Amino acid sequence: MGFPAIALTDRNFMFGAAEFHAACHSRQTKFGGDFPPIKPIIGRFIAATVHETPHAIRLFAKSKTGYRNLVRISSAEVQPQGAQDRFIAFSDIEKWREGLVCMTSDTEPDFVDKCLRVFGDEFAFMADNDDFDCSAWPSVMVCAANPVWFIEKDDAEAYDTYCAIFDQRKLADGGRRHCNGDEFLMSEEEMSARFPKHPEWIENTVKIAERIEDYEICEAPQVVEFPIPQEFGSEADYLASLIYEGMKKRWGDPPPPEIVERIDFELHVIKTMGFPSYFLIVHDYVEAARRMGVWVGPGRGSAAGSAVAYALGITSVDPIKHRLLFERFLNPDRISIPDIDIDFDDAGRGKVIKYLCDKYGRDHVAHIVTFGQMAPRSAIKDVARVLGMPVREANRLACHVPIVPKVTFKQSLSESKELRNAYEQGTPLEKKILRMAEKLEGCVGQPGLHACGIVISHKPLSETLPVMSLGNDRAPGGPDLVTQYDGRYVEPVGILKFDILGLTTLTIHKGCVDLIKERKGRMVDLDKIPYDEPETIDVFAKGDTEHVFQFESDGMKRWLMALKPKCLDDLVAMNALYRPGPIAYIPTFVRRKNGEEPVTYDHPLMEEMLRETYGVTVYQEQVMLLSRKLAGFTRGESDKLRKAMGKKVMEVMLELKDKFVAGCLANPDFRIGEWRDETAARSLCAKIWKDWEVFASYAFNKSHAVCYAWLAYQTAYLKAHYPEEFAEAVGGEVR
Repeated sequence: MGFPAIALTDRNFMFGAAEFHAACHSRQTKFGGDFPPIKPIIGRFIAATVHETPHAIRLFAKSKTGYRNLVRISSAEVQPQGAQDRFIAFSDIEKWREGLVCMTSDTEPDFVDKCLRVFGDEFAFMADNDDFDCSAWPSVMVCAANPVWFIEKDDAEAYDTYCAIFDQRKLADGGRRHCNGDEFLMSEEEMSARFPKHPEWIENTVKIAERIEDYEICEAPQVVEFPIPQEFGSEADYLASLIYEGMKKRWGDPPPPEIVERIDFELHVIKTMGFPSYFLIVHDYVEAARRMGVWVGPGRGSAAGSAVAYALGITSVDPIKHRLLFERFLNPDRISIPDIDIDFDDAGRGKVIKYLCDKYGRDHVAHIVTFGQMAPRSAIKDVARVLGMPVREANRLACHVPIVPKVTFKQSLSESKELRNAYEQGTPLEKKILRMAEKLEGCVGQPGLHACGIVISHKPLSETLPVMSLGNDRAPGGPDLVTQYDGRYVEPVGILKFDILGLTTLTIHKGCVDLIKERKGRMVDLDKIPYDEPETIDVFAKGDTEHVFQFESDGMKRWLMALKPKCLDDLVAMNALYRPGPIAYIPTFVRRKNGEEPVTYDHPLMEEMLRETYGVTVYQEQVMLLSRKLAGFTRGESDKLRKAMGKKVMEVMLELKDKFVAGCLANPDFRIGEWRDETAARSLCAKIWKDWEVFASYAFNKSHAVCYAWLAYQTAYLKAHYPEEFAEAVGGEVR
């Protein structure tokens, strides 16, 4: 449409502001096509009260200061029981008026006078039709505006249906919220036709838009200051002392030189990126959890590749022993926010979150909001309900949607003959339901809470991003607040996120170990049980893995019995392979492990990295290590390769392919035997690269696989040696 700017004025919350801002600045929209950036104008519909009487206004942030104040206002609103809107006293808005433009269609004299007194030249009337009368204030600017609830004019019925779904009403119900049909995004010509008597009002709207600055809301991570003992000059110094002390406990005193080198490298990266306090915070709440008797998992995700995390006791699998990579966690070539996810036993998770709230302050800690989206199956059921189709018929229609993760409506129509027939040849009601559901696919539903995400800020959260109170929905001891931005946008605006998860397996471990101590007087330390113990490995080899974390499916049991694992490494590989995509490589892996197929390597240099998986590339880390060994990639370049291949970023892959070939050709250890010939060497480079392209999109994070295989091994150990206590803990007898 050629608009240079567009405004978003969410009602009650700022849920869409960050995503809207990012979309306007992005040339590539999710609808496809190359579009010039549009200036985003962040606003809010506000119910402002004067002597308890609400007045509708719209506030627009014309600067970064105005945005900050809009965040404060949106965080300060309250919603009375049973009320549709959240309210804020106009006197509070007055405190935070700087940088804001105020508009209203309310012509109540006292209220208009109050707005003029507070906002002065930054106050204007907003008219949505030509008949708006504000003649009592001839000097006040009037701006033409049309509320946009949907984009295309033809979407009116779909939006009306969406409102009925959201309000849990039927379309035929009287007195419900509905649209008039003209709340779509009008073109310049359509707006001119809407305001034929007052074209100057349209010009005024443009003038207001021109006043608005195109400011940035994203910020560098605002790391929380961690309190340190007086004898240390900085957080980095304190962190280093904890790390070196932990290093001696983990690897002996004195630790081997290669360990010291690895620790020094990681610590340098952490200091350079400015994240010592992040590690101190995580270390602190993990240690606090242990002091409170909470069970802590061995780690999860790429953080297990950090020797620093292992030295600090944040993780409990040795990254050196398992050849795990720090740069898979933090790439030394680019600043990226750390992401350390920690598992706790189910009951203990709440204690950890309460500890964080108490330590950092309830206005500094919050849950993260989530927004469910309407998937094809749920959309069909919801539309059918508001259109009055009986539940049984609606379920029959919805069941034709394939049960596939993230399935789209288009994909469903392609794969399901029954759904396609109903869409094209069904009854009028069926066709209407399916077409309406197709339009509503992806629409946002009710907000919820992220299952594990917690944010912590160095200053009150409402100074940085909008929050809202949980009120009576707050869990005992948990945060009072929840962010109004979802997890994709809390970190870009400068807030650090911590994933604190509850894991039932740890609850079972805790219950079982407590029973063993109670009945047998024996304290089992699962972090010190022997690796590759025959009795424990036998649990897997026999497929006796009922209630063994991540190894209990029927398909996994069959492959375990075929594999006949002999060590923990076999379990790590199976944990990585038994997933959509890499599962196709399991037969080759099993045959090679059992000696039924020769183990081969494309080049002798590859044996060191692929020996543990019998020549099959299983882990992302293997591709990273091989790129270094074969082509001389740096740590950062190897992670860049892993990321580009996993996400199929073709431009980066082409750049790195050329570098890979050149590096291999320049490597004397690669140019041996038949590969002294350049044509043969290039041919092998092409084969290796092609194999990586195929598998890299499936290859799994070894750090995560090691952690969860070790957790499964601990579970199997308890099952093998303490079957009665294990069964009782699984059965929920232990509370």
